[in-house]
Amino acid sequence: MFATTCGFCHQEGGRHAGRGPKLSKSERSDEYLVERIKKGKVGAMPAYGSVFSDGQIIAILAYIRGLDD
Repeated sequence: MFATTCGFCHQEGGRHAGRGPKLSKSERSDEYLVERIKKGKVGAMPAYGSVFSDGQIIAILAYIRGLDD
C-alpha cells in the first residue's frame, strides 16, 4: 500500500524526503500520523480516510514505525 500510494511523495519507501517529508524516525505521535493520513493537509497531501480502512491505516503506520529499525 505504501509503495503504490505514498511512495511517490515519500521517497525510498519513506526513508528520504521527496515531495513529502522523510517518515523514518519521525518524532510525530502515532495519533498525529493517523490523522494526517486520514485527513491529509490542504495543498500538500491528499486525505486517505475514505480510501483506506482503519486497519489499513494502522498497517501503514506500522510500516512507517518499522522504518526506524
